Amino acid sequence: MLGKLWGEGRLEDQPCRVGSLKTNLGHLGAASGIAGLMKVALSLHHRELFPMLNLNKVHAGIDLAASGLTAQTSLEKWPEKDGAPLAAITSTGLSGSNAHAVLQAMPEHDMPYFDYKNTSYLLPISAHTPEALQQATRNYAQFLAAPAHPTIHNLCASASITRSHRLYRSVFQGQTIAELSNQIEAALSTGSTFSQGHITMHTHTPLRVAFAADIETSENWATCCKHLLAEPAFFALISECDHILDEALSWSLMTYLDDAHQEQRLSEPAIKQIGNLVLVLGLARLWIQWGIVPEALITEDMVLAQAISNLAAQLPLKQVFVQLLQQRVPELQLESLDSSDIAPLLLPIFSCDNAEALHAMDCTLILELGTTNEQTPEKLQEIPWLTVLQSGEPKTYRAELLATLGYCYQHGAAVDWRQVYSAPFRMVNLPTYAWQRKRTWLDWLSVEEISTAPEEKYRTAVVETSSPVSATAEPATLRQQLAELAAGDRTAFLLSHFSTTIMQLLELESNPQLQREDTIFALGLDSVTITQLLNHLQQQLGCALPFTLLFNNQTLGTVIAELLSIIDRPATEKSMQIAHQPA
Repeated sequence: MLGKLWGEGRLEDQPCRVGSLKTNLGHLGAASGIAGLMKVALSLHHRELFPMLNLNKVHAGIDLAASGLTAQTSLEKWPEKDGAPLAAITSTGLSGSNAHAVLQAMPEHDMPYFDYKNTSYLLPISAHTPEALQQATRNYAQFLAAPAHPTIHNLCASASITRSHRLYRSVFQGQTIAELSNQIEAALSTGSTFSQGHITMHTHTPLRVAFAADIETSENWATCCKHLLAEPAFFALISECDHILDEALSWSLMTYLDDAHQEQRLSEPAIKQIGNLVLVLGLARLWIQWGIVPEALITEDMVLAQAISNLAAQLPLKQVFVQLLQQRVPELQLESLDSSDIAPLLLPIFSCDNAEALHAMDCTLILELGTTNEQTPEKLQEIPWLTVLQSGEPKTYRAELLATLGYCYQHGAAVDWRQVYSAPFRMVNLPTYAWQRKRTWLDWLSVEEISTAPEEKYRTAVVETSSPVSATAEPATLRQQLAELAAGDRTAFLLSHFSTTIMQLLELESNPQLQREDTIFALGLDSVTITQLLNHLQQQLGCALPFTLLFNNQTLGTVIAELLSIIDRPATEKSMQIAHQPA
């Protein structure tokens, strides 16, 4: 079939290469298909043809050359030709299920990449142990010191999005690859990354965040909003609020930010109140989208608390936003909306004076949604209190946000990195996880269990559980037991023997009580267990059996009938039949 599909019409010096992963990894059962997919994807990525092992002789009935195929037995570069490389994967099952997929390699030229201008990136590195974290950091240092390195956007997006994040964590921040490299080298030379709080480990109490939120009257709200529009989550929140404002007031905040002279129909105090309100809600949406979800709120404004609670629960914002406008800007004289469908508050609300309650809920971080750096209340000084956007420098806003996010990440936050790096990126081949070279052993695993050949283990187990005769020094083989039975009883006996054997092979808790009408492939056997079953039968019967015995017969009844016919044949006839079987 593969020859007809991919081999026909090929030149003799350009055959289709054929390989198998089973010779490299062994039998993988249900994982064989995905393993084959991974092998082909890696082959396309590296532009190399991987060899299969231990192929000494091709079956005499298969003419690869005539089919336009050849076995891939050595590592080679992918043949040069026009167009992107193509490869196919075929996966077949004993039950007759077949799957075939065709993969095409990515173009070798770089895709357009995205970089934030004049801002920084976070490079997270994590590991299972402090030693592994230190080694992983060294690997990144060597990787970044190489002459050819990726863009900082591709590097940080790949490290953040495509890697799992372990218990021990470190994070580096910079605007360029050189800055990241210098920070990593400095950390490795001083050991600060691994001894002064840059390593954190999940505890029984994970990072628990409370948002501190009150509507300020900041004069630079417009500058903050303009520069935060580059963040997709913030832009989405302002767009949602702008739509509500346009419906209620026929006034656009987005237009005002673009050109204030076009939208002067509202008073400056009213615009300032609207702008500061949207800024706080936008920051709340941004943190929530990045994975920093509050478990409590510190505020005196219950309507604002309702709005942030809705954002955290991904509930509609319109009704509660209009309530905030009515409360904060009464001069707008907005009509009240139906508030019957406003969801109840889903987050606990505290005041700054209620420090005991915050300590009781094990709050580990207070994140202020604002632009001022007010003094932390004395009662809450034991809990870290972070305020972002306090520098007043728009160019540093994203850097300040990422610095706070890095703190959260180091303390165990499950950051949604796809929201942080939402722009397209090209995946980078990152340094691999360091091999720990530590002995790992399952205490419950028996040495005798793994050292006994499967056919021997199952032969012994089946003989002990299925033999109807009294135990003797030498247990009777299956052939001896059949010889002692009447012809009419042998089918039922073999059916019982099959049930017991299959129970042992599949490690079932009870005997499946098979029937003659049961089909072979409905029993849950795969190629390995079928081979073990065949080996067991050959050992117990003391004769060679054709490998096709369990494939050519659809039901247990027909398998048993053919098995009995083989047993009853003269020895010379059986040996001749086995000798003429194809290899």
